[in-house]
Amino acid sequence: MMILGCSCDSHTSQPHAGFEHGDGMNVAPIIAYSDTPNRGRTVGAYYLIRDTVVTSGSFAGAALWNLDPGVNFRAAAGLGAEAP
Repeated sequence: MMILGCSCDSHTSQPHAGFEHGDGMNVAPIIAYSDTPNRGRTVGAYYLIRDTVVTSGSFAGAALWNLDPGVNFRAAAGLGAEAP
């Protein structure tokens, strides 16, 4: 449930300040290894890099879809086959 930009856990109704569910495991090491005065910038840089990669992937998928939906499927299947 989303209330004024703050997500709440439906089981406990406790607010989660800005983090997505399961995102704490990704952000915790970043917070732990960053300098105290720069933690906000470090976490912000993490989200900027992550969102840039995700957004560029969606644009690449849209470009492949415009070529042919089958190309999109074959590219995804090929990348999945190459994954360890």
